[in-house]
Amino acid sequence: MPYMNITTTKTLTLYQEKKLKTTIDELITILPGKSAENLMIHIEDNQVIYFRDNDLDCMKITIQVFHHIDYEYKREFVQKLTKAVEHITKIPVSQQYVTIEEYEHWGKNGDFE
Repeated sequence: MPYMNITTTKTLTLYQEKKLKTTIDELITILPGKSAENLMIHIEDNQVIYFRDNDLDCMKITIQVFHHIDYEYKREFVQKLTKAVEHITKIPVSQQYVTIEEYEHWGKNGDFE
């Protein structure tokens, strides 16, 4: 189950949130074995984030995944994700940061794998 946390300074409209969700649902399939069916997304907008000592709109995206994913898939995913986020939110790619955390063990359905 991929988990994605999106934190931004910008206040997003409901349309933007839903568009982000449907876009991420499509893009997550770039990562082998990942699908929208098991994707969990948490969006925190209108947050205080100090960035480059300016009052810029920015975004931090953290993705947590079960097991290792090869670099080329992560790179393609991040490139397409950040461009889509820019299109939807108008936050420039240069003001978005993405991390991907990979876990070998993950608890779900009352068990730990």
